[in-house]
Amino acid sequence: MNSLFRKFCLSSFIFYFCGLTSSQASEDPLLETIWDIESGKVIKHEELIEHFLGAEVIYFGEKHDNARQHEIQLQILETLISKGKRPSIGFEFFTIGQTSLLMNFTQPYAPIMNMKSKDQNPESVLRQALGWDHRSDEEWSYYFKLIELARQNQLPTFATDIPWGLSSRITRVGIENLHPTELSILVDTGLNDSEYEELMLQEFTNAHCGYRNEELFRRMYQAWIARNDAMAQSIVSTLEANHQNPVVMIVGFGHLRHGMGIPERVAYLRPETKQINFFMMEISQELSSLESYLPEFEINGRTFRQDFDYLWFTSRQDTEDPCEAFRKQYE
Repeated sequence: MNSLFRKFCLSSFIFYFCGLTSSQASEDPLLETIWDIESGKVIKHEELIEHFLGAEVIYFGEKHDNARQHEIQLQILETLISKGKRPSIGFEFFTIGQTSLLMNFTQPYAPIMNMKSKDQNPESVLRQALGWDHRSDEEWSYYFKLIELARQNQLPTFATDIPWGLSSRITRVGIENLHPTELSILVDTGLNDSEYEELMLQEFTNAHCGYRNEELFRRMYQAWIARNDAMAQSIVSTLEANHQNPVVMIVGFGHLRHGMGIPERVAYLRPETKQINFFMMEISQELSSLESYLPEFEINGRTFRQDFDYLWFTSRQDTEDPCEAFRKQYE
């Protein structure tokens, strides 16, 4: 495979979905409305918070590069804290081994790992240690604001994903060819079947602008499952260690979809867990009904639903078509 193409495939997989394109429907009546999916009714922000107060795990499903959605995350967390909650904050974007870096920053009992020096402030040291110094300042700020809020309130923070190198290895060679040490890192919830696999292969195809490589995508699916299982285990471990306080999980919306995502895996590992699947969704380029945002998919007679509990519609971050830019490279 062309190296440029492979890089495109892997980056698309990591970020899962790029936004669709076209002009912003700025007067869309759904914009900034919050929906209770079960009742099909619009609710107020205060009502949403009341629902959150009774949950053990709250998922903040995001589109990673949407600034408005990160504002909402920060706003909700501040409100929960003001109401006496002390959530542990989990991050998809950091790998399990980086939990200690986050905890050293958010709960510093002593000067650790040179968090303060003559030349670097604690933020820049943390950013470099997490491997985020090559990312844009804007992207870093989305997550650092949440980390800083945790530090100000002495809240636990934890990372949930498998190491990037392991995810890359699975995508390259498949789980069956991993070293035993690599295999020891993985968690298996057993939530894996042929219908869901076929659905995700189609999702990967759509995310790659119609391109499909069966062998590569099946290995990508293995990595996808491994990541979801690891994130679920991280959440359960955190909750069991401190069940009096909730977990708030910052995660891309793709990991919460189709009834086979992280919430279902947490339920498998800890059936009694009270979870809320909250998703922030960009409005479509054209006026659309609520139902159109919650499509169902059928594979071999099995129906996959979105399974969100609450939905907050936000503006679009951009209107550029990623597939158009990709196609131009090969014209």
